[in-house]
Amino acid sequence: MKDVAMAQDAKILAVHATYGGVQHKVEYDLLRKVSHWTEADVQREKANSGRTVIPAHAISRFTDIGAFFGVQL
Repeated sequence: MKDVAMAQDAKILAVHATYGGVQHKVEYDLLRKVSHWTEADVQREKANSGRTVIPAHAISRFTDIGAFFGVQL
């Protein structure tokens, strides 16, 4: 959702890839352990995460993205 928020802020088309969510998987804990983010970065993200982001479009498969560009993948 952070990418969608950034795209909306830049006034460009944002499509949420619903298949890309990994934050609730066990493997995500490893990513947290090896992250280059400082504690300040983490706290800033927590403070900004209160924003409600509603994507105008969502896809459940990568190949669905072609519809936004008039191509079939």
